[in-house]
Amino acid sequence: MAQPQARSVEAGGLRHRLTIESLTRAVDGEGGPTKTWATAASRWGSVETLSGRQLDVAQARDARITHQIELWYYSGLAPATYRIKLGSRVFNIAFVSNVGQENRRMLVDAMEQV
Repeated sequence: MAQPQARSVEAGGLRHRLTIESLTRAVDGEGGPTKTWATAASRWGSVETLSGRQLDVAQARDARITHQIELWYYSGLAPATYRIKLGSRVFNIAFVSNVGQENRRMLVDAMEQV
C-alpha cells in the first residue's frame, strides 16, 4: 500500500488553527452511557480537499476519504478516538501517518462530516 506523500512545509503553510478532540464517555441523565467530544489540543495545520492521484491513493485505503490534513505532531492521534475540527467543520480520522517517523509532522486522511 502506498504511503502518503508529505508536502514540504513553507512559511505560512500550516495556516489553520485546528482543534483536536478526544472521545469521552459519560453517563447521561438516565444513567446510560453517552459519547461526548472534549478538546484535547490545538495545533497549526492545513486542510486540503483531495483530488486526482492523491484522492485515488487515499481512497484505496477508504473510499470515504475526502481531505488530507497536515499538522504538527500530536502523540496518540488515532482514528475512532480522535477527530479534528476547523471552526465548525468536523473531520473524522481514517488514517494517520507520522511523516518520516520524526514526531514532527503528521498527515491525516479524513472524511468531513456533513
